[in-house]
Amino acid sequence: ANVYNRADNGAYLGGDGVVLASSAHTSLGANQSNILSTAAALSEAGVEDLAIDIMDALNSRGLKISLRPKCLIVPTALAFEAERILKSTLQNDTANNAINALRSKGTVPRYDVCHYLTSATRWHIRTNAPNGMCWFDRKAVEFKRDTDFDTDNAKAKAYMRLSVGWTDWRGLYTSLAA
Repeated sequence: ANVYNRADNGAYLGGDGVVLASSAHTSLGANQSNILSTAAALSEAGVEDLAIDIMDALNSRGLKISLRPKCLIVPTALAFEAERILKSTLQNDTANNAINALRSKGTVPRYDVCHYLTSATRWHIRTNAPNGMCWFDRKAVEFKRDTDFDTDNAKAKAYMRLSVGWTDWRGLYTSLAA
């Protein structure tokens, strides 16, 4: 969760010299952004706006790429709102009898609740960028088991080493809602 918690922290810069959640990612053309231009609380309109930004993404040469939303990531405080936004048959929080376009088009296929996010208002969308958010197994999980000689109690332990981060900032789009 620290990658998400530190997405706008200046002490954690990516390969392009800026934070993960930034409106100033450098490319051969103009700067590119992976944040909503106006930070918004989690809402159907906000998710739609960020999904449009994702689907309109450009590569470093300014050409359109096939980037798609993969997963909405929310803190526990927004879990029920995320369920309503993505799973309702009709539009959320309105008396209009319009369909929920996010659900009917499958724009954001699922959501995950992350219990370790430190902000109760910020939300993120992970994308299908091939080298976006990364998980590196530095040492594969090892299991060991033994029996205590005096008590015959079984003991078990697991050990692993890992590292997380990002290679391509297009792997995560976010709303820096306060």
